[in-house]
Amino acid sequence: MNLFLGSIRKKLLILVLMAVIPVFSVIIYSEISKRSEAVTSAKEDVQIFLHSFSEVQNNITGTTRTLLHTIAALPEIQHGTPEAARMVLSTLLKANPIYTNAILVDLNGKVIAMGKGKDKGFNFSDRKQFKDAVSSKRFSSGEFVIGKATSKAIFPFGMPVLDSSGNLLSVIIIGINLNHYQKIFHQEQFPKGTFFGACDHNGMRIFRQPTTDKTPLGQPIKAQVFATVLKIGKPDVFTALTSDGLERIIAFEPLKISPESKPYMYIFIGLDKQALVSEADASLIQGIIASVLSVIIAFTSAWLLGHKVLVEGIERLNMAVKEFGAQGVKIPSGVSYNDGEIGQLAHSFDKMTDTLLSREKELSQSEERLRTTLTAVNDGVWDWRVDVGAVYFSPRWYTMLGYEPGELDATERTFIDLVHPKDVFKVNTAIENDLFQGKDYSIEFRMRAKDGTWRWTHSRGKAVEYDNLGHPTRLIGTHTDITKRRQVEEMVLQNEKMITVGHMVSGVAHEINNPLAGVLGNVQNIKRRAFTSHPANLKAAEECGVSLDKIQQYLEKRKIPSLVNSIYESGERAATIVRNMLGFSRKSSHRYTYESFPDLLEESIELVANDFNPNSDYDFKKIKIERHFAKDLQDVYCERNEIQQVLVNLLKNSADAMSERKSETETPSLTLRLSQDETTCTIEIEDNGPGMDRETRDRIFEPFYTTKSPGKGTGLGLYVSYTIIKEQHGGSIEVTESAKSGTRFIIKLPLQGHSAK
Repeated sequence: MNLFLGSIRKKLLILVLMAVIPVFSVIIYSEISKRSEAVTSAKEDVQIFLHSFSEVQNNITGTTRTLLHTIAALPEIQHGTPEAARMVLSTLLKANPIYTNAILVDLNGKVIAMGKGKDKGFNFSDRKQFKDAVSSKRFSSGEFVIGKATSKAIFPFGMPVLDSSGNLLSVIIIGINLNHYQKIFHQEQFPKGTFFGACDHNGMRIFRQPTTDKTPLGQPIKAQVFATVLKIGKPDVFTALTSDGLERIIAFEPLKISPESKPYMYIFIGLDKQALVSEADASLIQGIIASVLSVIIAFTSAWLLGHKVLVEGIERLNMAVKEFGAQGVKIPSGVSYNDGEIGQLAHSFDKMTDTLLSREKELSQSEERLRTTLTAVNDGVWDWRVDVGAVYFSPRWYTMLGYEPGELDATERTFIDLVHPKDVFKVNTAIENDLFQGKDYSIEFRMRAKDGTWRWTHSRGKAVEYDNLGHPTRLIGTHTDITKRRQVEEMVLQNEKMITVGHMVSGVAHEINNPLAGVLGNVQNIKRRAFTSHPANLKAAEECGVSLDKIQQYLEKRKIPSLVNSIYESGERAATIVRNMLGFSRKSSHRYTYESFPDLLEESIELVANDFNPNSDYDFKKIKIERHFAKDLQDVYCERNEIQQVLVNLLKNSADAMSERKSETETPSLTLRLSQDETTCTIEIEDNGPGMDRETRDRIFEPFYTTKSPGKGTGLGLYVSYTIIKEQHGGSIEVTESAKSGTRFIIKLPLQGHSAK
């Protein structure tokens, strides 16, 4: 027991002495273990190196797929015009030197256009990339081949060219020169004896650095190596004898076009195992020497340093570190900053704890601000990783379209699939011309909500990350719901237009009315003076020396009476139109009452059913009518006859529209809806007819605008309906696309009426 009595230095020496044997043993064991760990570490390192190469190839493949998808949508490629297609392909090759050639071929494998070289009767129908692209209608990979046009070793891909209906038109074949890996390989600091290689799905060697006589391109790789790769099937490391006769640690990774597809290529990195072991043996000797020196230094340090100088300060710092690590709270170390290196260490420790606490607080505040911002803002935020095709959508993005967060798969296709078919080209063009060119991106388009309606969206964004080739790999931006704004803008424009047109119609009607009255009056005078036996007529004929009967016989023989009657009938028709125009261009003074709208609709249906044109393809009685009336509907204050005129007009128009569709498989149907809120009654009349285009919907309420053939309509029906609803009743009427691809009219009327206010 007296062995431990004495000075601190003695105690330290005894402790060091007691520690020498186990420490030395541990060091020797550690160095021996390092020999084994060198191999393990090499395996880990080689996997890291290899993954960087696979990322490069995946980026190239992804970029090629995106590029070919864009090229395949161009009109020059779609139409298959040789010269126009050749210019597109030539431009593609000039901008992307990594490609050896790009060729457009028809469905028989014959060349339509080549980006480089001349067609010498080549045919690609036997190539894998062509067969797979034709059979799957998807981006497809090939296998190692000597290019028919370039005579170079390439790895090809194929992209089908589809029309808007998904029909196959042709195939684009493009070859990638894998020699770009040579530069990347030589830029890295790999251990001596390392090789990098690649083979296609058949095990055919398509690239190797460094090359040797034993490893020529276009020949199978070592059979044992390829069999092991196929058996494992996923990225891994194993040891095997390679084609150059060396035992190597080989890391491999299969590359796929999509997660569900089979590998189209395998890439390898191999390390010389014997070279690694030799380095580990040298490290073992160095470790033994270092261990002996360390023990000597430890004895010297224990003798020179006292407890107060070293041990106590270290213990205090150790205690402070433990408390900070366990509780995250700073405590004083108790070590003077003037106590040499220990003091400096204590000072650094205290500064470090202050910095860590400050950064932890800032990070917590930043995360909280980000969560609050994403929750509070009305914009939906998106973060698109182009290199992997994944997109982050904020919770607001989902709720903006009626979905629950995470309900949709977060991919680039998800976004495009929700875009209105008529806006897809515009969106893709903006993405290619702005986002992918590093410009600020801003566009308005429609997106489908969960309930099937189309929501107007304002999308803004920009590229924030790029790959080595300058292609964007990450895009961020926002989506803003502007549906209400667009609806308000359209309503304001429509109202202003109708007010202007109404004033114009009133003025025109007044100007026409006076000369029209003169025409009708004079026609009546002609009939009285030429076709009646009035004494004044007889006297005037006698004074002229002719018989009134003979004059009338002449007029009858020349069919003058029918011409005069035709003039009078045409004038009366014009007068009726003018009266309608004047009648609905001023405020109504009719009697308003509270009316039941279910009853009004049913009476209007009965009127149309008994008055519908029998020459139409659809008898109104054969039209299927669906009624969706809310319960407990209040009566509405309105002018009964005018509202019934509107309903009858809309029902007739819907029936006419459905008769034009002439569908043999779809029954003509009308859907009628009645609903109310606290102040407004809403009436919807929806048909499954051919619908209207945007231009027709914008003009449908203008006077004299009609889509019917001559003689079937005056173009005043919907204008009169608009005037009755808007001017006489203070409501609104609009037309939209229906869910049945037809037309839907929506009428909104105040429950208490316009005139009652």
